Amino acid sequence: MASEFMTTSKDLITLSIATVTIILITSFITAYLAINKKSLIKNPSGIVSESKYPVRISLAFPVCNHKIAEKYGNKVLSRNYDNQSSRYDEKFKVHLLFANVDIKHVDRIEKALIMCKISAVNNRLLEFRLIDSGDAGAPKKRRIN
Repeated sequence: MASEFMTTSKDLITLSIATVTIILITSFITAYLAINKKSLIKNPSGIVSESKYPVRISLAFPVCNHKIAEKYGNKVLSRNYDNQSSRYDEKFKVHLLFANVDIKHVDRIEKALIMCKISAVNNRLLEFRLIDSGDAGAPKKRRIN
């Protein structure tokens, strides 16, 4: 009486070919992603960067944070990045970061929109600009979306 679960040499060859095929496909996918420097993982900020350069957008935030701290020091009450406006500009190979910052003055709190332009090639700050400023509760003059 022959067993239903008996393996033949044909079954072993088919299984070997399937295993080698799976290994080759995963190797090609891994090599493709490594060559094109693309990641299947999103950075913690939720902003997706498809940069082919070594500097990811998540590494640009500390550069902007440092400049904000250098410029305003302990006057900064809060800082929040606008994840919808912050982005990678492929044409110019830069990360554009937009931060809403509350700055404490003696008699008021200034609500500021700050833009940092950071190179995606070498992670250097290229531009730091106060785009919009206003007192707490005052309407904004201009807003970048």
